[in-house]
Amino acid sequence: MTVPAQRLAFEIPAEDLQVPRARTLVRAHLNRWGCSADSDTGAAALLLLTELTTNAVRHAATSPIAIAITVDGAGLCIAVHDRNPSRPVFTGRAPCTDATSGRGLSIVAAVTEELGGALTMATDRDGGGKTVRVHLPWAAPALCAGVLPSDTSPLGVRQSGSACRAPLRPAPANDTREVEDRV
Repeated sequence: MTVPAQRLAFEIPAEDLQVPRARTLVRAHLNRWGCSADSDTGAAALLLLTELTTNAVRHAATSPIAIAITVDGAGLCIAVHDRNPSRPVFTGRAPCTDATSGRGLSIVAAVTEELGGALTMATDRDGGGKTVRVHLPWAAPALCAGVLPSDTSPLGVRQSGSACRAPLRPAPANDTREVEDRV
């Protein structure tokens, strides 16, 4: 049986207080779709969402930040897009023990690898932004099929059947499709 994708896409302002809002919204949708946000993978997904969104808010500091969560037969995808042209630098090394920041992408990479997932970054073709995506294999999506009766949630967030690779924003006339790199 093919599992139809469940997708949540929304934007937040680049403000620290919006990170918990994003996490709460995603938690509610995962649970509503029948994919427990309290499972190991669900909890990891919320941690990854928090780290990616915090990085976009703190380092990109551009508004809005677009977030998409897709659950389908292939697993769970978290995508965070901002319009800052700077790409995060991932060295694969942990920061100094007394550093007060710099662990976010290391945490994302480690958790993603531990769960057998993939971490990718795609630069907008116009060079004006980027999308960081995490794809996690998850057996739970088979339980998520057909839960939503309509394409709009009670929270007013538009749903669609798009897959993880779908752009987070409509493509402008000058074609700013993404160029993807595996992290």
